[in-house]
Amino acid sequence: MDAERFTTRAREALSGAVRHAEARENQELAPQHLLLALLDLEPGIERDALVASGVDVAALKVATEAAVDKVPTVTGATNLQPSPSRSLRDVFGAAERLAKAWGDSFVAGEHLLAAVAEVESPARVVLEQQGAPHAELVASIRKLRGSRKVDSPDAEQNYKVLEKYGRDLTALARAGKLDPVIGRDEEIRRVIQV
Repeated sequence: MDAERFTTRAREALSGAVRHAEARENQELAPQHLLLALLDLEPGIERDALVASGVDVAALKVATEAAVDKVPTVTGATNLQPSPSRSLRDVFGAAERLAKAWGDSFVAGEHLLAAVAEVESPARVVLEQQGAPHAELVASIRKLRGSRKVDSPDAEQNYKVLEKYGRDLTALARAGKLDPVIGRDEEIRRVIQV
C-alpha cells in the first residue's frame, strides 16, 4: 500500500480508522474501522452511493459501530499502534485494483468503500445486511462519478461542484422562493451594469 497514491479524503478516512481503533484499544485495524471512518467523513460520493443504493446511513453507522465493538481489545498497553488486519490489507489491494480498473491515478474514498463491500469481512456483512451489496454499490458509484477520473489527490473536491457552490434558480422560482423583480429598477440596472 502506497499512501502517496491515496487522495486527501482517503487519507482522512485512514486516519479516522486508526483513531477509532486507538480509542477502542484495538490491536488490529479492521475493515469495520475503515467503514466507520468513511461514514464519519463529510458527506460525499461515498454517502451518496450508499443512499442511492437505498441504505439508511444512520442505521448503517449504528450497525458498523456494533461490529467495531466486537473487535478484540488490548488493555494496559501504552502507545498502542494498531496494525492492519489481513482483511484490511486485502481491502487496500482491492481498492488499488479498482482504481486501476476505473482508470484512476489515485485511490479515493469510493474505491475504499467498494473494496470494503467486496472483501470478506464483518464490514461487508454489515453493508449487505443494510442493503448495499458490492455490485449495487459499485453501480451507484459508477453512476454518480460519470466519466470523471481521480487524477489528483484532491479530485474528490471536484465532485458536485455546481451543487456545492451554485443555486438552482429555476427550482427556487418554481417553489416561489424568489423575490419579484417588478419594482426593482435600480437593482436590475446594477445587475446589467455588472
